[in-house]
Amino acid sequence: MSTFEARVCSADFEDLLSRGRPFRYGAGDYLMRQGEASDCVMVLRHGHVKILSQDAAGHERLLAIRRRGELLGEFAFFREGARTASVMAHDDVTVVKIPGTRFLDYLAANPAIQQDLLRLAIAKLCALEARRAEVGPGTAVPRLLRVLVDAVDAFADDPASGRLLVPLTQQQLGEMAGMSELSAHRAVKVLRERRLLGAGPGKRKVAIPCLTCLRRAALSTQIYGKHDGDINGCGGARPCPEG
Repeated sequence: MSTFEARVCSADFEDLLSRGRPFRYGAGDYLMRQGEASDCVMVLRHGHVKILSQDAAGHERLLAIRRRGELLGEFAFFREGARTASVMAHDDVTVVKIPGTRFLDYLAANPAIQQDLLRLAIAKLCALEARRAEVGPGTAVPRLLRVLVDAVDAFADDPASGRLLVPLTQQQLGEMAGMSELSAHRAVKVLRERRLLGAGPGKRKVAIPCLTCLRRAALSTQIYGKHDGDINGCGGARPCPEG
């Protein structure tokens, strides 16, 4: 899914940035908190953030990773309510914070952008709902494959075929896919056996030996309904047979 920056012309993007001020946050800092009143939006200029959802017991679950060029906090303005999720810095980030009144003025002056943002917000919500609904026997591996592709798109500025370390734990990947850490661990084991994943440098982290094979596997399970046992990767062979 393309970022806000990629969806608008440079003049319109710079116009929005001119209405705010830059702020910096360190890894682990909260930029926004679930339940807060929505008084601003932010444009992510550097780094990555985690979108977190908190349940009634106070436990947070990772929903998604957002990257440079993303607009943060716009959901609450379209809903005219409190924030539905928290935003935490995954690494050191820089954002431009735009006050709510200035953001609304920007939308009023750019009705086409307002409609596009609304469509983008709906698409993000539908993607999350589809991921939550996709639960059942045999779905863990396909769900994890699609989450891994999302992670690649978030962390790789130029996701060409090659080895990539995903800076997320198996637990975090499982949260994004809507499964337990144990289910995520089992799905990772299957993908390693199929040479679609390798071992990462940290505890229960993963490496992707070939992005071409990973994308092919995710697409095959989504469109063609292939069983994970029918899909194998090259394990990082050069050149990749699928390249």
